[in-house]
Amino acid sequence: MGHPKDQLIFVGTYTNLGAKGIYTCRLNGETGQLTELSVATDSGPNPSFVTIHPNGNYLYSVAEINDYEGDDAGGVHAYSIGENGKLSLINKQSTKGTGPCHLVVEQNGKYLFVANYAGGSVAMFEVNDDGSLNEACDFHQHVGGSGVEASRQNEPHAHSVTVSPRNNQLIVCDLGLDKVLVYDIDHEGGKLVLNEDASVDSPPGGGPRHFAFHPNGENAFAINEIGLTISCYDVDQDTGGLTETHWVGTVRPDVTYEDGNSTADIHVSPDGKHVYGSNRGHDTLAIYGWDADARMLYYIANESTRGNTPRNFAIDPTGTWVLAENQDSGTIHTFRRDADTGRLSHTGHMISIPGPVCIQMMDA
Repeated sequence: MGHPKDQLIFVGTYTNLGAKGIYTCRLNGETGQLTELSVATDSGPNPSFVTIHPNGNYLYSVAEINDYEGDDAGGVHAYSIGENGKLSLINKQSTKGTGPCHLVVEQNGKYLFVANYAGGSVAMFEVNDDGSLNEACDFHQHVGGSGVEASRQNEPHAHSVTVSPRNNQLIVCDLGLDKVLVYDIDHEGGKLVLNEDASVDSPPGGGPRHFAFHPNGENAFAINEIGLTISCYDVDQDTGGLTETHWVGTVRPDVTYEDGNSTADIHVSPDGKHVYGSNRGHDTLAIYGWDADARMLYYIANESTRGNTPRNFAIDPTGTWVLAENQDSGTIHTFRRDADTGRLSHTGHMISIPGPVCIQMMDA
């Protein structure tokens, strides 16, 4: 996958856990060491999730709150990325729904999508040439919810937004509805159109949270927060429709959600050989191999993240380094990935950042 380059690392955080904003760090491509460079302190409260514009010039963050400028909504902030990854605020907008927790820019760089967890909704924004955001151009309120886990599934909770490899669809995991919803992206009209036929029900009580496509574009994976499972899907190449083929556990069967365990994030290695998912409470990354012939996942190991409550994690573009962050112990640890076995070995490198929630990276 090529020689690992230094990466700029952007860390979204919870300011209510003591963080000062969005942290910029450098990952040494040779050693895996992390160094803090700067902090954007004008992020507003809880810039928990961040995403980078495809042109590498802009970064967007949510403000995971329920009272943006006096409204029942959260916020989204636009930044320009300067020298050494220093962030400068451009503008901000309301996400029209409460508790935004995830966001992504489509591949043309023209639209940004936000998942509002608390409000159970999805918002769409036009991105201007200077990186600024216009007011939301589309908004979809999810309805329903009477799932198995009463405390979490009594209403919709949109948890992630993922753009399809062909850039024509947006996949939204709704934890409250036990559904993975597929929206067709109308690039001309600046709209999202729900595609019921392509969408899929999750295992009851699973609580789908994050979603990742395999590099082949023909398979995809959802990590289920409450069920502590990973669902594997075939992706119809004509319609984008999802069909669940099988699921696997991220922990042993005796480790349960009721005992304070839940999953968070999922990523596929750039070479497509391995799938990784994070377990909170259990405090591990589950490591699975991908059998390309059988189109099946097979279990390899669970690796400790060396801390408490791993939220998101990140794999560098060469698949050499895995950065695992621990939200409740305020640490990010670097692991070296074995490309053959998929196993992770701790490098001894870590950095302390309060309440880390999300890691995004780009070539330094």
